[in-house]
Amino acid sequence: MATIEIYTRPGCGYCSHARHLLHSKGLPFVEYDVYQNPQQVHALRARTERRTYPQIFIEGLSIGGYEELLSLEAQNRLPGNNRPEPASTDLKKTYGRYGHLSRTEIRYKHQPDF
Repeated sequence: MATIEIYTRPGCGYCSHARHLLHSKGLPFVEYDVYQNPQQVHALRARTERRTYPQIFIEGLSIGGYEELLSLEAQNRLPGNNRPEPASTDLKKTYGRYGHLSRTEIRYKHQPDF
């Protein structure tokens, strides 16, 4: 099963939603609360330039925050035992050119055909 890491802070509604989504899908994850462990802020900054919370990593690749997590769930691309494996085993192809899905890719590339 894929390793999922999430950086959170107290009082963050999107952090709560992300935790709830991962729990509801039965996906184990490691949570780093940056207020309880301030040294995790430095670790986060070394991994991504993004400064919003939550920040979510799957197999060490930044996917972004809650909206990007929700998009992956809607596309049935979250890792898990009950989910089919993505067609590509290359995580950069699965999660985007730069190791994460950009908002442009989410909004335009993955639009359903009507």
